Amino acid sequence: MDLKNNSITLGELLANPKAAALAKKEFPELMNPFFLRMAQNMTLKKALGYAKNQISQKKIDRVLEELKRL
Repeated sequence: MDLKNNSITLGELLANPKAAALAKKEFPELMNPFFLRMAQNMTLKKALGYAKNQISQKKIDRVLEELKRL
């Protein structure tokens, strides 16, 4: 999957069923309708900036690599 140098929006990312399944598996706490409505137009880069306070860099790097392989 082309992450567009992390400029892909979360809405675009989650429109891919495989990416959505991976996100649901890895980040179930974020997969709620309220968050998803708010974050539809947020870029992956911006979301990762917020995530670094709550999710290990190792996990972020692993998930990004998995997304790129989709």
